[in-house]
Amino acid sequence: MSSSSLPARSWGLNRGEESFLGPAVGMVTLAGCSAGCLHCYLGDAVAEPVPLTPAAFTRIGTDLRRRGATCLYLVNPEGGPPAVLAKALAAFRAAEPDCPVVVKLGGHEPLGLAEILRPVTDAVSLDVKVFGDTEGRAWLRVPDYPDRARAQARFWLDALGWFEPRTARPSGLWLRHVVLPGQAAAWKAGLRDLLPGEKPPVWVTLSYRPFGMARTHPGLGRPLDREEKTAAMAAAEEMRREGNTVWLA
Repeated sequence: MSSSSLPARSWGLNRGEESFLGPAVGMVTLAGCSAGCLHCYLGDAVAEPVPLTPAAFTRIGTDLRRRGATCLYLVNPEGGPPAVLAKALAAFRAAEPDCPVVVKLGGHEPLGLAEILRPVTDAVSLDVKVFGDTEGRAWLRVPDYPDRARAQARFWLDALGWFEPRTARPSGLWLRHVVLPGQAAAWKAGLRDLLPGEKPPVWVTLSYRPFGMARTHPGLGRPLDREEKTAAMAAAEEMRREGNTVWLA
């Protein structure tokens, strides 16, 4: 892959998930990640990445916008050379100034990437995966994951503030979380402790499915059972009563 291009895994209109962003987002997913999440759905993709120059990236984003995308939704920004990514996003913003740029992060990325993305990012969906060093090491291959995720959350909160769902243009930070097997009772406290004293907006899903190496993992190789879903829904309701905005999927 050229140092002047971005390795794109896929792009297209995506309907669903964070419905507060509108009926369809223009999702562009880059290839390459420094984490090794056992349950990553991208691990099942085998297609060779397509090199995109900033001009090609901009053409794709503009086409998605014209097809009805409410925003450009960039997944796995760590996959490409940071300077090229910054150039591509700046070119897209110049071509489509009314189209918000939303970046989905995994929490493990270096803060240097966040600093490069900041000038060209309107909103961030921070996918907080686990809350302990043990799970970070065993499930993500990132032993200091909680500290990294906390640093990402603090950086983007200071830079953008919390996401306000009633604003016309998406802006700010929200947290994502996929409730994992055996974690139904722990995720609420984990998110609360990420930034103590804050009340983050949270998109949380109970629809975990094992992908990749997780399929044969003794802890991650199954969906949530009924009791776990009930416990996780109760935790979501508690968060709402405490003043958090929570989207449950």
